[in-house]
Amino acid sequence: MEGFGYGYKPIPPYFLALNVVSDTVLLLFYYGVAWFTYSGNNHLRL
Repeated sequence: MEGFGYGYKPIPPYFLALNVVSDTVLLLFYYGVAWFTYSGNNHLRL
């Protein structure tokens, strides 16, 4: 059982995936806000 690691660490991979997804969502959110702000400024300038 310990060799397989089935009952040893079933959570870390899921936690890591959740962390990556969370970071990606945050990055996309900030990128979207920055792009929206930049786009809005350009639109107002034009």
